[in-house]
Amino acid sequence: MDFARPLHILVIEDDTDTQANLRDILELDDHRVEAASTAAEALARDDWSTISAIILDRKLPDATADELLPRLRQAAPEAAVIIVTGYADLQGAVSALRHGATDYILKPIDPDDLRARLVRIAAVQRTGDKLKRQAEIIRSLLENASDAIIVVNVHGKILLYNPAAERLIGPMRVGAPPEEWSPPRMADRPGTATPYAIQELPLTRALNREPVTDEEIFVRPSGTHPGRWMSVNASPICDDGVLKGAVVIYRDITERKRSEEELRRQRDLAEGLIDAAPAVVILLSPEGQIVRYNHFAEELSGYRAEEVLGRDWFETLLPQRDRSRIREVFRKTLNAVETNGTTNVMVTKSGREREIRWSNRVLKDADSRIVGVLALGQDITDLKEAQERAMHAERLAAIGEMVAGLAHESRNALQRSQACLEMLALHVQDRPKAIELIDRLQQAQDHLHHLYEDVRGYAAPIRLERRHCKLAEIWREAWAHLKPQWAGRVASLVEVSQDPEMRCVVDPFRLKQVFHNILENALSACSDPVHIEVRCTRIKVDGIPHIQIAIRDNGPGFAPEIRERIFEPFYTTKTKGTGLGMAIAQRIIEAHGGQISAGQAAGQGAEILLSFPQEEP
Repeated sequence: MDFARPLHILVIEDDTDTQANLRDILELDDHRVEAASTAAEALARDDWSTISAIILDRKLPDATADELLPRLRQAAPEAAVIIVTGYADLQGAVSALRHGATDYILKPIDPDDLRARLVRIAAVQRTGDKLKRQAEIIRSLLENASDAIIVVNVHGKILLYNPAAERLIGPMRVGAPPEEWSPPRMADRPGTATPYAIQELPLTRALNREPVTDEEIFVRPSGTHPGRWMSVNASPICDDGVLKGAVVIYRDITERKRSEEELRRQRDLAEGLIDAAPAVVILLSPEGQIVRYNHFAEELSGYRAEEVLGRDWFETLLPQRDRSRIREVFRKTLNAVETNGTTNVMVTKSGREREIRWSNRVLKDADSRIVGVLALGQDITDLKEAQERAMHAERLAAIGEMVAGLAHESRNALQRSQACLEMLALHVQDRPKAIELIDRLQQAQDHLHHLYEDVRGYAAPIRLERRHCKLAEIWREAWAHLKPQWAGRVASLVEVSQDPEMRCVVDPFRLKQVFHNILENALSACSDPVHIEVRCTRIKVDGIPHIQIAIRDNGPGFAPEIRERIFEPFYTTKTKGTGLGMAIAQRIIEAHGGQISAGQAAGQGAEILLSFPQEEP
């Protein structure tokens, strides 16, 4: 017979033959056997801890099984007791079973029957040992668990609880009903200060066969225990579908909630700082997609966050000419190369370009993996424009000073030349060719004088005297002053405006100079019939109301070189003129806080676009 383990068996039998027979049978199966002939001899043992089975004769010289059993059970409570009896004494064996015997066997003893009974005893003991070990593990887990564990019966009365339950919730006792250990007033519903109703308690729901998983509640234990945040799990206990009770587990998450609250506070602070920062704050994924986009970036670019989140930064907000260069900068940033101080252009929703200087920082997770790049950008457009204006003003001041000095020094010479030419004309009145040459010299002197005046006008500081004006009246007056040039020609000025009475805060004298120059150029460039259209509309630039005026003609239009150089000082395509007209017009419009550019007219013809704030900036 194969046993999982040999048993340590005590045989108490007064019959020496039976005793010897039992020893032979048992030792043959590798059991360890000890024997005693009387109750006194058996009870004289000191160590009972190793005895796993006792074979007890029903009647001994000094005691019966009924008398000896209580003492044996006390000495070896884990040992199985098999009563050996004759058929006539069967009732006594049954009585012994009532007193705690495990089994009985009839004389004469059948070895196979005995072995079978011992196999069952060994199996039961193995199962019992396993259950004891499991019970010990469960007991250890319960005692050492940091979570409060409570087992209740079908009525919610406590069957079992662990030490953590009293530590986290308060005093408890076995048999306590729910209203004693879990009153509604001691637990608030998640996110509120409203106590649970009795039917909403996790325990009640579990007893209604509704499992509860990770429900956060705020528990206010009785006594001096402080309130705690708990995560509650509750499950019904069923046996073959019959509800027997429930187990409720409370986990203290107070520190986690505090940490979450601190993280939330820090996150809100960081979010507030990011949104309030007077700088562009953009978080990019390692692939260059926009993950975070602050309020300043929205205002500067004209794009709402939801319009750009998840999109490629380089394709969305950078001009085509800069994309390859900035992608390389981004790659170097990911490779921990210093890229702070990089400057590039960001294109707004309206198409305007803003120059941004960047400071970049690579963000990593706890495992040092790159999760993104935080880019902080300062808009330096206005600063650079101011610097360029200051430098330009310095150049203009130098030019103006030089021209003023040159004009002063040349004035006397020009006057003497003019006087000499007039006297010479009197001496050669009879010589037409000489008179013609004198006229040409006088025209050259006039041209030189105009050149001095134009340069001085270009270099002189522009001081605006603004007031509310009707824009149409200004360009009409400029057109009227050009009447000597269009009188006798087939020329028309057509007005297209959303509002014929449209007003704007401008310097009418300076703006008339601009219209005069543009209209004069159109008349010079166009063959009859001349058609000039002035279209005035309201627009918004970066959210600010602007007036846009488009002046179009039906001439040959702008060649690419002219389009690029039209506002360059001293550049002209005319046989006469200084090439300063459009440069002066640009200075006047920029002094109004606006822009002037060569537009893209549909079809044939040239187009000049003016835009400036509707109100004084």
